[in-house]
Amino acid sequence: MYKQTDNTVAANGLCDLHTHSYFSDGTESPASIVAQAKQAHLRAVALTDHNTVDGLDDFMHAGKEAGVNTIPGIELSTDWEGTELHILALFLPRRSFPAARAYTNLRNARKEQSNQILCHRLNAAGYAVNYDTIRSKTNASVPNRAHFASALVDLGYFDSVKAAFHTLLDRGAPFYQPTQNPDALQTIRIIRSWGAIAVLAHPLLQLQPPTLQRFLALACAVGLCGMEAWYARFTDEQTQILLDICHAFGVLPSGGSDYHGDRKPDIALGTGCNGNLHVPYEAFQNLQRAAHL
Repeated sequence: MYKQTDNTVAANGLCDLHTHSYFSDGTESPASIVAQAKQAHLRAVALTDHNTVDGLDDFMHAGKEAGVNTIPGIELSTDWEGTELHILALFLPRRSFPAARAYTNLRNARKEQSNQILCHRLNAAGYAVNYDTIRSKTNASVPNRAHFASALVDLGYFDSVKAAFHTLLDRGAPFYQPTQNPDALQTIRIIRSWGAIAVLAHPLLQLQPPTLQRFLALACAVGLCGMEAWYARFTDEQTQILLDICHAFGVLPSGGSDYHGDRKPDIALGTGCNGNLHVPYEAFQNLQRAAHL
């Protein structure tokens, strides 16, 4: 059982199992993420772009060329009882890329509709954002709130993406525009059908521990394999709470920086915020074994 305070947690090296490229809302290429992982001496790194597999071929090729252990993944937006939860599919087999792409295309079509509504609402309130311009500045198949926030910064309405989110776009803010997401439990089943493993991302950003445990009781029954305990914005206390919950439910602890490049400038690949993140390579090894069962 892991202890957050163990000095030996990084004895066998570190990994980062949650990153984003410019194929979703990050600012770096998949190859750049691989290069940074090599420079940081990470023993494994995963690419988990939001609702797309478009960057995975480049990522895996770059990893092979650089001699970096790369894990293909995707971060799927889902719904559970009205709360948006993000589920990672890790160790996604190449043969399942087409199935994952078809699955996300359905969700992304709904996202495109919600984006059009958001743009209209912002325009009506005097924010001169142009959706075609937003689309032209990203490699993502469908822009998300981060791209709208960047556009608002570029137009001079806000000094930072964080400020744009807080003022307009976050859940509970005036211009939060929800998207109809697929059911979380059904998504876990589908991830398993692809031959990947399902990992709950950054759980304490969405759920308090009692509600999280209620979700886990249902999710484990349909094949949830892991949960992020190490995360760039979690305190040591939060990490230990999550490690204890992982142990209680028999799920494997995972972790990652949620690296987005310049879009989240306070988060570094592999090390999080001011070096607070230490995801042990052992976590990768345990998840890899589970993926091959």
